[in-house]
Amino acid sequence: PVLPSLILQMQCGDASGASHWVGLFGTVWAIMQFATMASVGALSDAIGRRPVMRLSMFGQAINYTIIGFAPNLWWLLVGQVISGVTSSSVSTAMAYVADVTAPNKRAAAFGALSAVVGLGFMIGRGLGGVLGQFEPKAPFWMAGALSGLNGLYGLFVLPESLPRDKRVKFTLARINPFASLVFFRTRPNVRWLAIVKFLNDIAFLSYQYAFPLYALYRYHWEKK
Repeated sequence: PVLPSLILQMQCGDASGASHWVGLFGTVWAIMQFATMASVGALSDAIGRRPVMRLSMFGQAINYTIIGFAPNLWWLLVGQVISGVTSSSVSTAMAYVADVTAPNKRAAAFGALSAVVGLGFMIGRGLGGVLGQFEPKAPFWMAGALSGLNGLYGLFVLPESLPRDKRVKFTLARINPFASLVFFRTRPNVRWLAIVKFLNDIAFLSYQYAFPLYALYRYHWEKK
């Protein structure tokens, strides 16, 4: 919720220009996640879940550190590129849950994981909003510290879930992000579910990026 404030500050109060940059950052982040999610998943099948999840957490810490030091919008864009790549480990986290959970308990485990993610969204965004009142970059420093701690947990505590005898060789054919479209063509039921999810995400993300801009500009307008 504080990214528009930070962009507006770097744009010297240019609201129209800030809106374009917010849209660009969201688009770049999504493109990078789409382009690399299959690669990250295939890599976790080849070398194990633990190294990929550690790389993701430490990569997020680096991303937030870059944003914290960013002197201009182009450095913020670099941070968004790194964030898009390192946040592609969602599929790896799901695979980890599948590795350590019996088949008849996986639905409940995935539900619990989604619930924890939702809780993190609520607490994280609220905390970011509070910290952002003091300094627009403060939430990013906090997020970087938490990501670093998460990476240390993965480094020293989290065990590997994928045995070596179940790992799959990393091949170029498995990293094609468009390969899933072929799968959807052969599975009509899954295809319609994916379409619904796609439309839902468009609506959700449009609101997610538009509302902070609206609230920010409304706040400044009322102050004047």
